[in-house]
Amino acid sequence: LAVLKAGQTQTYEEAGTVGGITRLYLATKGPYRDPNGQVIGLLGICRDITDRKRAEEEIRQSQQKLRIHFEHTPLAVVEWDLEFRVTAWNPSAERIFGYTREEAIGKHASFIVPVPFRRHVDEIWRNLVTQAGGTRSTNDNITRDGRTISCEWYNTPLVDDSGRVLGVASLAQDVTERVALEERLRQSQKMEAVGRLAG
Repeated sequence: LAVLKAGQTQTYEEAGTVGGITRLYLATKGPYRDPNGQVIGLLGICRDITDRKRAEEEIRQSQQKLRIHFEHTPLAVVEWDLEFRVTAWNPSAERIFGYTREEAIGKHASFIVPVPFRRHVDEIWRNLVTQAGGTRSTNDNITRDGRTISCEWYNTPLVDDSGRVLGVASLAQDVTERVALEERLRQSQKMEAVGRLAG
């Protein structure tokens, strides 16, 4: 009716039921005119887009789940371009390192790496972009307020279908307390060993 009233071809989505199953169609319908230009009917074509719409919805839901996970995971999520600059920085990265997303985006990784560790981290980076290793590391990092913390990093090269590395995605966890506890335990064990030897 809308096509007849407007007198113009229109494209829209419509649902139809076939064999008790509802399908979604992309319909294009236009007025059919007689030799005098009077509209005497409709001409149209329909294309079944049910599967495409279902796939689009699945992608949308998947992206929404990833976004929720990115925003709420307790791990820092950081993505890097091939120049080792930040391209993504989640709320946990803000909490762990002290820099807001706006402050971190575009910065080279060195802004959170203490000078003595930079050569080591650069080596890890080279291994990642050449896919020769570096997927897991533990090293010191530095926060916005100058504190040194220990972090465990889990790194994944982002590779396209041709095998070309596009960047790196990293998950980081602040393990400062655990590292300090392990160090105290080592020192305690060492003192016990010295005590037994002296005895």
